[in-house]
Amino acid sequence: MEVQSLLAYTYKIVGLKLLLITLLSVALYSTTSAYIEGVLLSTLNPLIEPPSPDGLSVISLYSGTAISPITGLVSFDASKLRGLPVIVWFEVTTPILANGTPVVLRGVDGTWFHIYKPRVVAGDPFNPNATLRVWVGYRLAGLLNVRPGDVLVIKPFFTNVEAIVIVAGVLDAVEPYSYEIIASRALGSMLRGSTLPSTVRVAFDPGVVGYDVVVGALSPEGAPATIARVASALVYGGYVRLEDPGRLQEYYIRRLGVPSEVIVVLALLSNVIVSLLNLTPAWLIYTMRGRSLSTLIELGVSRPTIRVCLALLTIPVVVVASVLGVMVAKLVEPPLVLGYPLGVELEGPMLLAHVAVQVTIYTLGLLTGGLDEG
Repeated sequence: MEVQSLLAYTYKIVGLKLLLITLLSVALYSTTSAYIEGVLLSTLNPLIEPPSPDGLSVISLYSGTAISPITGLVSFDASKLRGLPVIVWFEVTTPILANGTPVVLRGVDGTWFHIYKPRVVAGDPFNPNATLRVWVGYRLAGLLNVRPGDVLVIKPFFTNVEAIVIVAGVLDAVEPYSYEIIASRALGSMLRGSTLPSTVRVAFDPGVVGYDVVVGALSPEGAPATIARVASALVYGGYVRLEDPGRLQEYYIRRLGVPSEVIVVLALLSNVIVSLLNLTPAWLIYTMRGRSLSTLIELGVSRPTIRVCLALLTIPVVVVASVLGVMVAKLVEPPLVLGYPLGVELEGPMLLAHVAVQVTIYTLGLLTGGLDEG
């Protein structure tokens, strides 16, 4: 029997119904595993570092001894930058319960407002001197279901200070600020229990002053190596400066003794475990069409040939279902950590690995299924 005829006959045996069952079941399993994978991978790159303002470069200084970028405090001598054409501002962050919901409150000053120019969606303009009023990022406002004039009861994680504040407005700010409560630095420091900032940001025009000049002024040791600086900060204190701000959280995780490779392996392992369910639709073909497939054996078609035909017929469906599952996973509402969404991040090599695992396990099901059933 010719290959083309054999494929056509195999398609008639399997039928459109079983192909649709394969598509839907694999897509469901792919969605589940992609969601878990993506959330695990997104812990390496949460919404922490804001983008640089137009025309400026920003160097952010974080605590080198904290367990996360939003929980540390930075002791910084601003005189290091004296005489340089830079803009310096300070931010203090503290995890809080706002009406019982865990989020982050960020205390800022007028310089922050001038640099990022957040648009007031509703309510009053931002006031950097307000002590009993706060502004809410527009994305967080939806989560908390608040609007100007509402009352928030704020309970910080690190102090016993409790504050009752009024929502003065909603701000259309860049991430991560759009997921935070924005307050004056004075209120943020009071709730944090310290006058030290959590983050020091230094903005400069690279066309006016060089990056190396600014970095050299920030650290008497010059430009430190990225990972070495984080490690040495555990011993000597100080701040963290990274060449790649987008990988900020990854360095903190490594500092806790969990290499990023471990998280990648856990993500892949979760895919493998969930994808074991792909054995089911493969075996289902033999269960429901075993008698018809046995007829092919009686006609002289070898078992390996039948399995190859089933693979050629169904694996493209599995590939489509796997990609479809990733697309659906990205549409599912992500989990929130302190108000920040951990979106599903599955791109490039990890996406290819995800699809490869789905296909491999399904193929294993085709290879191990019994052809004499039915």
